Amino acid sequence: FLSDTHFMKPNGSDVPKGLLKALRGVDLIVHLGHVSVPAALDKLETVAPVIAVQTPLDDRIFGDALAAEQKSGRTAGFQRVIEAGGLLIGLVHNLAAGTPKIAVLDMERLRFPTKPLRTVLSSRFGRSVDIVAFANTHADIVAYRDGVLFINPGSPNLPGGPRKGRPGTIAVLDVARGTAHVEIVELPRR
Repeated sequence: FLSDTHFMKPNGSDVPKGLLKALRGVDLIVHLGHVSVPAALDKLETVAPVIAVQTPLDDRIFGDALAAEQKSGRTAGFQRVIEAGGLLIGLVHNLAAGTPKIAVLDMERLRFPTKPLRTVLSSRFGRSVDIVAFANTHADIVAYRDGVLFINPGSPNLPGGPRKGRPGTIAVLDVARGTAHVEIVELPRR
């Protein structure tokens, strides 16, 4: 997982080589929004297949290219659910933009609603999920609540919050036979 890259070069040339190297060997790259230009997804796709969730910012910047992205299925919807290793993974950019809210405090802690979490997530994603991958903070978070794993990969090139000034991050999720292991990976500085 990666997010909040805000790449801006039309040809994707601002995708760091260290990021591409860190992603080698993965089966799927999931971009959780604020990619900004389609060419960056093309660059990531030289390493592994890519899917992304949309954000209003990406929609505005993608412009006419958004229709082609949606048609390909690579970028579709503000949230989506994928299956991997027998687990359902809910993908969303802004976890706090929903009702009831799951608030992100201090960019690194989560505050959950009083309603049962599985009910909240089923309402949000249209079905029960085992893992929620989200973004928007530029700071990595891994939390476990009521049997659900929450993952925010931070940002590989624009770290924020308590990580500001430190190396950027991605999250690598290994899923098999209904179990999950996540690792936050610090990337080398440029």
